[in-house]
Amino acid sequence: MKRQKSMIRTLTNRSFKANKTRNLVAIFAIVLTTVMFTSLFVLSQSMVENLRNMNFQQTGYNSHLSSGIMTDADMEKITAHEAVRDFGKSIVVGIAENKELTGRQVEIRYGDENYARSSFSYPTEGTMPVQENEIALDTITLDKMGLPYELGQEITLQWRKDLNGEEITTSTFTLSGYWDGNSAAMASMAWVSEAFVQSQCAGIDQVEQLANGQVLGTVMLHIDLYSDSNLEGSAEQILADTGLSNVSLSPNAAYDSTMNRNINREVLPMAICMVLVFASGYLIIYNIFQISVASDIRFYGRLKTLGTTKRQLKKMIYGQANRLSLIGIPIGLVIGYLLGAVLVPVMITGTTGEANGSFGVC
Repeated sequence: MKRQKSMIRTLTNRSFKANKTRNLVAIFAIVLTTVMFTSLFVLSQSMVENLRNMNFQQTGYNSHLSSGIMTDADMEKITAHEAVRDFGKSIVVGIAENKELTGRQVEIRYGDENYARSSFSYPTEGTMPVQENEIALDTITLDKMGLPYELGQEITLQWRKDLNGEEITTSTFTLSGYWDGNSAAMASMAWVSEAFVQSQCAGIDQVEQLANGQVLGTVMLHIDLYSDSNLEGSAEQILADTGLSNVSLSPNAAYDSTMNRNINREVLPMAICMVLVFASGYLIIYNIFQISVASDIRFYGRLKTLGTTKRQLKKMIYGQANRLSLIGIPIGLVIGYLLGAVLVPVMITGTTGEANGSFGVC
């Protein structure tokens, strides 16, 4: 038995070496098919990811749900719900009213790491504020104020504690961090420290603030659930279970089925191309082997005459095919991946910068 296997292996090796031209053509066909399939796959996956990120940036966050303003007591009820997997918290301070910021809403808030990251507003340079006099801004705000991208510089913001009042509060901060802004976003975040919020919100009654239409000291949430299916139903269930009729929970529109259908529609042409490439490549490679077998029909006939079984002949043909595949497929995968990576920034126009939210929306 071992001797037969050794003979089949020897015959396979000799047949493989004797057909160098055919082998090169077959390897080229395999490499080309694999390159096209892999590059299209990389492009389609990158397009899906890019479109999803673009949708998230347009909505301003990537969590499943966002809340309107609420009290700490309301927040504790919601975050304790069994459907909530994780959450980010933000405390609202006010809106910057510097003349330089006209035309751009800049919201002064405290945000924990989860909230800042889900809002695409986490500093890429420096850190989130820790000290009472620290602040983190996006590059759009810095540009509007005519300030350089330099950590440690002084930033002065004017804002109102009472949205309906005339009194302007002026606060001076030290820039602790910044990130790239997104001009398509509804607003820019100006992160302040928890210590600053505590100093400004001392003695404030959150229930009274909400009743008076004020935002200072109120809380907002970004919420992640265990499942992103039926987010609207989940939001309604959470509010029903907690008995909170005065709080709003809004599903992220980026998870809407319409958005997913739009993404699928964009990727469908590439999926069709992948099927066609796979089918074309299969037919080309199949025909190459068919021609090869036909040209070697006398050789296989002699082996048959000498007692070689049909199973052994199949092993020889499959052995050669496996060798060609082991050579061509890895080469095609590497080239296809690199080609796809090069084509991604050319084929796909993505959004640069980060998305942010606004009061009562996210």
